[in-house]
Amino acid sequence: MSEYIKLVKNDTLPLIKLQIKDEITAAPIDLSAVGTAAEVKLRAINTTLVLSTLTCTIVDGVNGIIQFDFSGGALDVDPG
Repeated sequence: MSEYIKLVKNDTLPLIKLQIKDEITAAPIDLSAVGTAAEVKLRAINTTLVLSTLTCTIVDGVNGIIQFDFSGGALDVDPG
């Protein structure tokens, strides 16, 4: 299930923490395998164009928990 996070242009906070779950069972996805990486791709609502790609930190791999922030100008984009 997708959820929306309201963002503000040029903001750098907050730190976002998410749990990645199986879409059917809602069970956490295990991200603990060596070499596993996660990233978040930001796009405007109802579009496919990726505006920013954010590298995530895996906080709790077994429970599928990641975190990321909006550093590096990730939110230096037009509204929408």
